[in-house]
Order: sequence, then C-alpha cells, then structure tokens
Amino acid sequence: MTEKRNPFATMTRCGAKTRGGKPCQRIGNKRNGRCKLHGGRAGAPSGQRNGAWRHGGRAKEAKAQRKAIRALLREATQLLRRDK
Repeated sequence: MTEKRNPFATMTRCGAKTRGGKPCQRIGNKRNGRCKLHGGRAGAPSGQRNGAWRHGGRAKEAKAQRKAIRALLREATQLLRRDK
C-alpha cells in the first residue's frame, strides 16, 4: 500500500509576524512568499490586464513617447534659434 502524503506539507509558509508575535503558518505564494492576508495578492497588474485601464495616457510607454517628442521639439527650436 502506498503512503499518502500531504501535498501542502512541503510548501513554503508565509512567515509574516502575526499579532501574537509568531510567524504566520499559511501557505505563501510564489511571487513574494506571503499569504493573501499578508500581501500575497498586493498590486494590480500593469497595462490592459488591470481592470481600471481607460486610455493609456499615463502608461509607461506613453510617458516615454511624450518625453522623446519634447526632446525633439526642444532640439528643433534650438536649431531654429541658431539660424537667426
């Protein structure tokens, strides 16, 4: 007869300090090792996977694109001023 093992026994534990001062014994997740009560589900996904996505005007890519455009405009105005 095969020996039945508890699959949860080998999983890493949360380890966050509880109010009682002892480490939490809930199972932690892979991303940061904490359980969902101690921050394991914290943080929203970036981009369109986030449910609050509207237009993307404040996305990293849009900010980088605006920064590049401003640099080009600045350079163009400097060139035009030199020609005068």
